[in-house]
Amino acid sequence: MTAPDSSVLIAGADPAHPFHATVLDELVEVRDSGMLVAHTVAEVTAVLTAAAYGYPAAGVGEYLSQFLDRETVGVAPADYPRAVTELTDTGIMGGALYDGLIALSARSAGATLISLDRRAAATYRRCGTAFRLLDN
Repeated sequence: MTAPDSSVLIAGADPAHPFHATVLDELVEVRDSGMLVAHTVAEVTAVLTAAAYGYPAAGVGEYLSQFLDRETVGVAPADYPRAVTELTDTGIMGGALYDGLIALSARSAGATLISLDRRAAATYRRCGTAFRLLDN
């Protein structure tokens, strides 16, 4: 089972994105049999509704809804302190902490992350999460 990170979902939402075509087949698979990490819902909404993209929140919600036939996965609130400690103990800090939470969520669900984000790959690797970088 696959789960896209935010980079894939953002590229899929914007036809003008340079990697839009790259992610389309992957997103069909996610829609049909994949899952979303809960944190990506917030992250994608934040990015797409910010000034750089300027999408209306309702449009972003409609876009994401096609992937939400199954429950999202994530770090349970009671497990956040342990998850953050696990990440910081392995040297994952700063903004990479959010990539780490996505990685831990996918790992616990047995999902393979798909990503365009080569920078996040190091975090995914450190978390022991299965991932695949898409050609970009």
